[in-house]
Amino acid sequence: VCGEQRPPKRALWEAGMPIAEITPQLVEEIVASYPQLAALNLSSNQIQRLENLEPLVNLSTLDLRDNQLTSLEGLGGGQLPELRELNVSGNRISRVLCGRSELLILDLGNNNIGEAGGMALASVVRHCPSLKVFSIAGGSPGNPLTKMEDVKKLIRAEITAPPYTLPNNFGPQIESRRANHDKKTREELT
Repeated sequence: VCGEQRPPKRALWEAGMPIAEITPQLVEEIVASYPQLAALNLSSNQIQRLENLEPLVNLSTLDLRDNQLTSLEGLGGGQLPELRELNVSGNRISRVLCGRSELLILDLGNNNIGEAGGMALASVVRHCPSLKVFSIAGGSPGNPLTKMEDVKKLIRAEITAPPYTLPNNFGPQIESRRANHDKKTREELT
């Protein structure tokens, strides 16, 4: 019909349908619409794997909470060089092998990180010197790791530079370590 206006075509990621995978087409649409995009919220979808993220070179915040991720594979190898904040809480992650030395905030709450995953997580924390906020806590069922004292001690031992924010169930040792670090720093300055 002449003069009838059609609604504009909506991008895949704006259609309100759950996203099952991060396809090259999806990333191309995002980059074309927002070339300087710094924060991307893909939470509450059905994403199972991290892939095709290379074109998002300015991304500093990535929210992937409440998806179906089982690992962070796909975030290594220099992808997302500006990434500083990563929220992957509420997924199915059991093991963390991704070492992102530039991360400031890492939320792994409410995943399925057990003892073996906790040992790997301690290594991740060791290789993230800039990490300031780190969480593995979560609602029900939460991470089994939060109940494993030996693994929690190992992770605590890797955290040497304040300020860190850890879940309350990591215990008071973090606060005393922070106080001792501050005291030592003051002594070194005098």
